[in-house]
Amino acid sequence: MLIKPMVAKRLKELKRAEAQEAKDAAKAEKAEKARRLLAQAVNDTAMAEQGKRDRARVEAMRAVRAAQPIMVTITKGRLSVTLDLTSPEPVVRQTAERAVAITVNRLLRWTDAQCGAAAARALGVQGASPMTAEEISAYLADEIRYAIKHGTAQISVAPEMKGKRRK
Repeated sequence: MLIKPMVAKRLKELKRAEAQEAKDAAKAEKAEKARRLLAQAVNDTAMAEQGKRDRARVEAMRAVRAAQPIMVTITKGRLSVTLDLTSPEPVVRQTAERAVAITVNRLLRWTDAQCGAAAARALGVQGASPMTAEEISAYLADEIRYAIKHGTAQISVAPEMKGKRRK
């Protein structure tokens, strides 16, 4: 008979311990949730401050680029290509830089073709005629289309002067 009250007492103790453990677990979960919310709030505040600093940095760089723009104009005969290297966006700026290299390369090759044709004519040999300014401008427009799309490149061909020779 003595065993039953002891077992009942032990069961009560176990139930109380389980209830206390459940309370402690709920309390710990609540505390963990509060810590996570606090950490998220601190992180959000830090990200907002970083965002403000980044915007200020970008704006300062944009002001310098706008105040002192880098403009490249490459001209050969009637063909003129103007490139703007002041974009604050790195990809746009790199595209414009690449367009400068492509333009210089294309115009140098065009000059070589014109020199070759002139040499052939001087020797009395019929050779292929080099491209015209309009053909080169169309070719360049295709090669630097992304710079044109971004608004950092412009190609223009002056009208041909009929009857008058340039000196």
